Amino acid sequence: MAEHQTAALVLQRSLIPTIPQFFDGLDMAGRYVPAEGDLGGDWYDVFDLPDGRVGFVMGDVLGHGLQPAVIMGRIRSALRSYALIEESPARVLEMLDKKISHFETGTLATVLFAVTEAPYADFVMSSAGHWPPVIVDEIQPAAPVNMPTDAMLGLMPDVTRTDSSVNLPAGGSLCFFTDGLIEQRFGPDNAVDPDAGLAAVARALAGIRTAEANCVAVLSDLLPEDGNADDVALLMVRRLRESGQL
Repeated sequence: MAEHQTAALVLQRSLIPTIPQFFDGLDMAGRYVPAEGDLGGDWYDVFDLPDGRVGFVMGDVLGHGLQPAVIMGRIRSALRSYALIEESPARVLEMLDKKISHFETGTLATVLFAVTEAPYADFVMSSAGHWPPVIVDEIQPAAPVNMPTDAMLGLMPDVTRTDSSVNLPAGGSLCFFTDGLIEQRFGPDNAVDPDAGLAAVARALAGIRTAEANCVAVLSDLLPEDGNADDVALLMVRRLRESGQL
C-alpha cells in the first residue's frame, strides 16, 4: 500500500507544473497540496497553443488513491490533444467527456478549461461541474466569475456545453482552484461550508498582489494547520499592466 501511495504521489507531481510556463504579460503561480495520508486526482495545467493562445486547466478526478491519479494523467493528456484541434473550450470538454465515458467507464471528473491570447484581456472558459474561478481587480471586490456550470464529465456524454467570455482588466487576477480549498470546516459547528470558503478566498485576495503572494495568502488563510482533508490545487493568473512588469 505504501508503495502504491508513493507511486501515485510521484505521478501527480510529475504531471503538475511547479512553476507554470512564462508568458510575457502574465504573472502566474500554482500549488498542489496533497491531503494528509491520502491521494486524489486534482491537477492544474498551463500550456501554449500553436495559434498563440494560452490554455488553463483546473480539474479533479473523483476518488482517492493510485487509480484516480493514473486516470488524471490520461485525461490531462487527452485535453491537451483536443485543444490542438478545437478552439472552443466547451467543445474540447464535449470531446473529453465522450473519451472518458467510453474509455474510462465509471470515472467522474470536474474540469474547468479556459483560453486567452495576448494582451490577455479576454478569457473564454467552460466548466464541467467545476467551481468558477474567483476574479479580482483594482475596482471590483473579489467574487466568483458569473458563468454557467455544466454537468461534470462522465455523466452525460452527449450534453451540449457552454462557453463564457470573461474580461480581465489590467492588473486583475483569476484564482482557479479545486473544491478541497473551499470545502473546509468553518464556524463553531465545524461544518463544511463552501460559501464560507469562497468568502475566505475573497478576503485573502482583497489586496492586489503578485500571483505568488496571492497563492501564499490564500493557502495560509484557508488550509488548516493540522493538514487538509482533501487534495488542493490552486492556480493564480494575473494580467500585468505592462510587459515584464510585476
